[in-house]
Amino acid sequence: MSDLRSVCVLLLMLGCWAEDVQEPSVSELLWKANKDKVRSDREPLVIDDIAYDSEGQRNADPCTSGGRCMWPKSADGKVYVSYTIAGHYCEPFAPHPHLHYA
Repeated sequence: MSDLRSVCVLLLMLGCWAEDVQEPSVSELLWKANKDKVRSDREPLVIDDIAYDSEGQRNADPCTSGGRCMWPKSADGKVYVSYTIAGHYCEPFAPHPHLHYA
């Protein structure tokens, strides 16, 4: 009986020492699978579960990477930006007959 108690106490102690092991997330599994992979220039760059042709494609705003969204420069070196000012804008502090001031 004493041996049975010892075994029960030993099993109880081992159970207390056991840690809760959580399953890794999908992102963690993908990172572990790809972390040591060496890619050639012809292969896409894989980050998590998304493949990119280049590091520049990871940017959410493509206009900031590569200047593809800039206005063209004219022959004189200036950039001309067209704009329109609507007629309902007016000068500040000018009298407005349609407004009633208290």
